[in-house]
Order: sequence, then C-alpha cells, then structure tokens
Amino acid sequence: MTSEAALALLLRACVTAIDQNLALFLESDAAEGPHKSRVALRRLTTVLDGFQPLFRRKAWQRTRAEAKAIFRHLGKVRDAQVFLANLEAGARNEKLAKATDQLRDKVRRDLRRRRAVGFAPSLLRGLTDDSLLRRKAPGLALRQMPVELLAAQSMETVHAACLALGRDLAALAVDDLHEFRKRMKSLRYLAEFFAPLWQHADWPAQRRALKDIQDALGELNDQANARARGATVDPQKALRAMQAAQKHWTILMDAPTWWRNVQVS
Repeated sequence: MTSEAALALLLRACVTAIDQNLALFLESDAAEGPHKSRVALRRLTTVLDGFQPLFRRKAWQRTRAEAKAIFRHLGKVRDAQVFLANLEAGARNEKLAKATDQLRDKVRRDLRRRRAVGFAPSLLRGLTDDSLLRRKAPGLALRQMPVELLAAQSMETVHAACLALGRDLAALAVDDLHEFRKRMKSLRYLAEFFAPLWQHADWPAQRRALKDIQDALGELNDQANARARGATVDPQKALRAMQAAQKHWTILMDAPTWWRNVQVS
C-alpha cells in the first residue's frame, strides 16, 4: 500500500469519528461527547504528524491548528465534567453544576461560530481536490512511497521523543510529565495505526501497556486539574497513579521495537 492510500484510509476514519462525536456534543449533554470528540481529534493530529512529509506545509499547519483549537475548546468542558464527577457527593453543589452547564453552552456557541462542524468534511474535500498534499515531483514520490517505510520513520521519531524524557517519571517536572503524556498518546495511536503492517507477536501485550499507561497518566492529569481548581487530592491516590504509570513505562521501554524490521509488502 502506498503512503497516500494509507493516509486516505486513516483520514476518512478520523473524519467519521469527529463528525459523529462532535454532533453528540452539540446535540446532547452526554458525558462522552467532549471526551470522544477530543480522542477523535487527537487521533487526527497524530495522523497529520505521522504523515507530515506528504502534506503541503501551509495546508498541514492550517489543518492541525484548527484541530487543536477545537480540541482546546472541548477540553474546557471535559475538565469541568471530570472535576465535577470526581468530587465527593457532599462537595458537589448546584452552583458548580450550573457553572458546568453554562460552560458547555458557551463552548457550543463558540464552536458553532467557528463552524466546527464543517472542519471534518473540509478534510475530505482536500483529499478529493488534492489541495492538501504535495504536488511536485519530490512530494509525489513520497506519496507513492510504501507505507511501511513512512510508518517506520514516524514510529522511530515518536518513540525516541518519549525516551528523551527519561526513565524516571516521578523525577519529571509537571510540564514535562504533561508533555510525556502527549507523546505517549502519539506513540499509542501511531502504533495502533501501523501495527497491522507488522503483525508482531508482542504487539497485543504492548498495546495493553500503552493503554494502561495512558489511563494512569490520565488519572495524574485529572488530579493536577483538581488541584488547580482548589480541590485536595489524596496523596496515596496520586502515588498509586504514578507507580502504575512507572510500571507500564518500564515495560514499554524494554518492549520490542518491531517497526525497525521493515519488510515492504
């Protein structure tokens, strides 16, 4: 399969997920609306990053910036919902719940003003009219490159970026831990995109570790948001989340780098 063909498959899957979940957020108060929309957008930006060499520079920058802007808007609601849900029953109050509802309404208005529902369809148009991808000879060659070669390069880049932050997660500053979480998401999503090309025997276990570390890092992130909002976080709960993240990171650091064994089909 060519890199361009693989990109088209992944972009179409992302567009479908963004459309479905953004509609869910705009039309209902379902808690999963903002979360699943953000997951779909995060997977999209991972596709954009993994296939960046194929894109025209300005088209890539514009598309990624819009995806991140929508992501940040939805994040305001997601953080407020998680904070409210994690409060002890006695700490919840009508004022806080009302503020969350008002924030949700405001974000909906903001997204409608920026015509966010048109973002995903515009990506499909860009694929159809060839306005997203490079069109000169070097770019056309990259578009026709076997996807295994591009996948190996992208996986190696993100894997190295994760390792660059070190082995000891507890030693990381807050900002570095947040950056590590983002890089691990990229590694997980890229691996999920590309693992079928290799069919490595260790991939199922590695996938579980990637999911588990993301859950643990997500818990740490929720705790940081709670502290920022003035809530008290149980130190033991924070310690358990950090220990879980470290456990899975140790597994992943020693996991096989299957993408280095490139075999073009």
